[in-house]
Amino acid sequence: MLRELKTLTRRGGAVLIGASPRILRSSVAIVLRRHIYIADALQIVSAREAGGDTLVTGDRRLAEAARAEGLHALLL
Repeated sequence: MLRELKTLTRRGGAVLIGASPRILRSSVAIVLRRHIYIADALQIVSAREAGGDTLVTGDRRLAEAARAEGLHALLL
């Protein structure tokens, strides 16, 4: 998995976002609002930080939370 992530990052297909205190605080706020896992909230905040407007996921609850937080969500 790390090899694939390294390749995607190098080719511009993925952006790594550091978990700063601000990102963690924003994620915790989403957890409390939406009752989702912190890992899911980190995905939502990271998508915003990367300048994205669409989150692609296979998780229905994550897609619903992303939409509620103002992102478009594509459920696979």
